[in-house]
Amino acid sequence: MNDPSPAPRAAGADRWNGVVERLLGWARRLSARRSRTAGLPALLAALALFAGSTALAIRALPDLEDGIRWWPLVLVGLLAWVGAVVNGAEFAASARLLGRRVGFPDALRVAIVATAANTLPIPGAIIVRTRALARLGETHLDALRATAVVGLAMVGASFSLAGGLQAGFGPRRLAGTAMLAFGVVVLAAVHRVVGTRRGGGRARLFWWLVLVELASVALKALTLGLAVHAIGFSASPSQLAAMSISYVIALAIGVFPAGLGITELLVGLISPGVGIDAAVGVLATSVRRVTELVAFSGLAIVFALREGARTRAGAAARASGDGHGAG
Repeated sequence: MNDPSPAPRAAGADRWNGVVERLLGWARRLSARRSRTAGLPALLAALALFAGSTALAIRALPDLEDGIRWWPLVLVGLLAWVGAVVNGAEFAASARLLGRRVGFPDALRVAIVATAANTLPIPGAIIVRTRALARLGETHLDALRATAVVGLAMVGASFSLAGGLQAGFGPRRLAGTAMLAFGVVVLAAVHRVVGTRRGGGRARLFWWLVLVELASVALKALTLGLAVHAIGFSASPSQLAAMSISYVIALAIGVFPAGLGITELLVGLISPGVGIDAAVGVLATSVRRVTELVAFSGLAIVFALREGARTRAGAAARASGDGHGAG
């Protein structure tokens, strides 16, 4: 007797895929139809929160431990380019979850566009990455699932690293142990999901994904530490890793462009709990953001010029081919 269950399951999958496609289509239409003032309230709120928290931090800043240094900001800018490479590795890993392989140039291209899209008051990076995976031949639902798994890996890696350092070396060892436990549970869930992927190499892919996300978290902590050093203060690795969790939470909220304002607020709330003055944490986060924005703008310009040259070369090649065909 034939099992009738596969047909309903397939119908259910098609229905959910249709829902995801409609949601992504709505988000794309929303971003496409926005006039220059349509997103103004969210942008103004984010800017007000960013500017207000930064101004308060400057006023409440304690006496400098050391003088202001400029060379750490140069390193922050250079590491912003490294961050784009790590984001590209994240996208490549999400494609591997679906049994697809993406070359590094294509993965980097998606990462740069996704980072730029994240400045909109919508989850732009999720939309860009999901659409890029769908163009590889996957359904929107599977593409969204793969993107969500990478996001969960980021959460698990962030809490595992911050919790482990805090439990071992920080002032909040009980809280650090709880964070570590939460991070391990999340990573265990990711391991379970990765174990259901198509093809082989599941264990290797899981550990590669964990390594990429740990590198992403460590990079955030490092650049934040450089920004703290630049404004004349110091922080330990356990303190920086705990403060970096604010970036994960802000990205998960996804309302303000690139977490603008909300990240600074969260750092201000977390910093005192790990022994860093709130003003130092907020100001360092603001300095890091502005420095990385300048550096990423340079990378985006290089990328745009390169893409423009490729487009012109492709158009010229097609025109030449059409001319030979006509002849």
